[in-house]
Amino acid sequence: MSTVDREPKLLIPRLAGFYTAVSDLWYPMIRITVGGILLVHGWSKIKSGIAPLAAYLDRIGLMPPLPLAYVVYINETIGAACIILGLFTRFFAASIAIELGV
Repeated sequence: MSTVDREPKLLIPRLAGFYTAVSDLWYPMIRITVGGILLVHGWSKIKSGIAPLAAYLDRIGLMPPLPLAYVVYINETIGAACIILGLFTRFFAASIAIELGV
């Protein structure tokens, strides 16, 4: 008996109709949620200016701080908006993953 052919068990079997009705909405909901969270963080950085972010990056030892601050701005604003819209998601998701990993 192969486990590859089996469907996963439903968490609440009585909601099978609901699960099938919203199964196409999971990926857009994830993109909108993650992109929205990043966009809020990027917007707060834009409001405070680039100098505090560059100073913070310099203080923690990331060099060169000013270009990296612009990369953070781009990732958390333009990248977040593109993820919400579903544009260039793999590129910006990889870029944001590297940013968050650092």
